[in-house]
Amino acid sequence: MKNIIVCMKQVLDPEIPLSLFHIDTEARQAIPPKATPPVLSPFDENALEAALKIKDTQESNVTVISLGKKLNRVVVSSALAAGADHLVLLQDEAFSDFNTYLTAGALAAAIKKLGPYDLILCGLQAADTNTGQVGTGIASMLIRLELKRFQPTVPRSLKLPLRPWLQPIMRWVSCVNLA
Repeated sequence: MKNIIVCMKQVLDPEIPLSLFHIDTEARQAIPPKATPPVLSPFDENALEAALKIKDTQESNVTVISLGKKLNRVVVSSALAAGADHLVLLQDEAFSDFNTYLTAGALAAAIKKLGPYDLILCGLQAADTNTGQVGTGIASMLIRLELKRFQPTVPRSLKLPLRPWLQPIMRWVSCVNLA
């Protein structure tokens, strides 16, 4: 059985019109409209979709891991409703001050603690910051060796374009849906 880990981030809905945000000049941040529920990052939903397509063709166990200071359980548990087998939530107020490096470190430590895995899937980038650094950070922290390109063994029915990277011990894939 393959063990697939999918990293998913809870974000503000990227479809919220910018005109609805209030700018707090003292805190130097944008305040979203009240009663706006968060969503899972659409980029990470691509990664979950890829994992579930693999699960449809190969016996696999899909674990979703999410990190945040205040996770909405209804939002993050939607991954279970979609077909993931397990959900791991890392939740702490300290995560509010995290940058991409600290986030990648915390996720890498949690993934290592979860045990053996065959594949780690991440969205191409974060829908809120558009950085795209956490996935590569996780890969480099788990292995600490140079990443090399490889051709993954994935079902032909998997229609999502993948950007794969392999290191001898681990497989990490950044997923994007260009359709």
